[in-house]
Formats: sequence, structure tokens, C-alpha cells
Amino acid sequence: MNKKYIAYLSSKMQLKNWQVEHCVQLLEEGSTVPFISRYRKEATGNLNEVEIAEIKHFQLLFEELEKRKAAVLKSIKEQQKLTPELEKEIEECVQMQQLEDIYLPYRPKRKTRASIAKERVHQKVEKPKIRESLRIVFSNRPVRMYILSNLLGSFGTGINTNDYYRQVLNMTTFETIAGI
Repeated sequence: MNKKYIAYLSSKMQLKNWQVEHCVQLLEEGSTVPFISRYRKEATGNLNEVEIAEIKHFQLLFEELEKRKAAVLKSIKEQQKLTPELEKEIEECVQMQQLEDIYLPYRPKRKTRASIAKERVHQKVEKPKIRESLRIVFSNRPVRMYILSNLLGSFGTGINTNDYYRQVLNMTTFETIAGI
């Protein structure tokens, strides 16, 4: 186990560094928690089973943290965003949440079908100008008839609306409809 983890663990559990270091050594050799607490008291400074079990728990957490650090560094390096300061900050992490907080801005976003479609739309489609779009819409006579029938429907109550719409359509041009 790394020295920074031993220092962190000894300060968190209020133990001496050598106690944690010896306990970790015994655990790495394959000794069990009850064996260490009963028969290796002199090596660990009389640590009880609860303290040894907690050290073992943290040992497993730190092993997982090291694996995660390697994955995070690899991911950021592939993105070509790894700086020496960032690498040092990642290496100094002693908690998984701290590491994840550092990695959050660099985490690749999930690619769903919807996000891929949005990217394609934004890349390939030119955004037409509003004036040109209106000109295209109103140059189509059936569309213009439909828009005007919906627009003027509320005003044409009580009169023969079909004749009224036909008269309005014959008089309208793009400039009078759009006010341009």
C-alpha cells in the first residue's frame, strides 16, 4: 500500500503509521483478521479485530481507487487534456468521490441515438434566413390558402367564406401577407 494511504488511514483511525503499515503487510501475506488480532498483537500494537477489519476494508478501497485512477488518467490522456497539474491532483486523491469530482468535466458524454441525430442535423443543415423561408411558404398557393383560411376564419363569420377567401387570395401577394 502507498505511503500516502497509510498516512491517511492512520490519521483517520487515530493510529500510528507503523501499526497500519504492519497490519497491511500481514494482510498482504494472506493472514486473516482473527489470526492477526490474536497471534500478531506485538506486530500490530494490540489492534483489535474491528480496527484490523477496517484497515482491510480500506485496503480494498485503495486498490479499487488505484485501478480507477489508472482508467481516469488513460481517458483524459486519450482526450489530450492531461496536464502535469491535473495528473498530480489525480495521483494525490485518497477518496473515490474526490477523484470522480476531478474527472467529471473530462468524462465523455454518453452517445444516444438522439444526441447523434442532433449532431448530424446541426452539422449538415444550413439555417435558412427567415425572409427566404417565408417567401417559399407563401409562394405555394395551397399553403397560402390554408394559412389564410385559418387566419381569416374568425373574421369571416356570417358571409360566404369560400368566395371571401378566394377574393382575398387573388388580392394578396407575399408583401401584403408578410408585411415586408
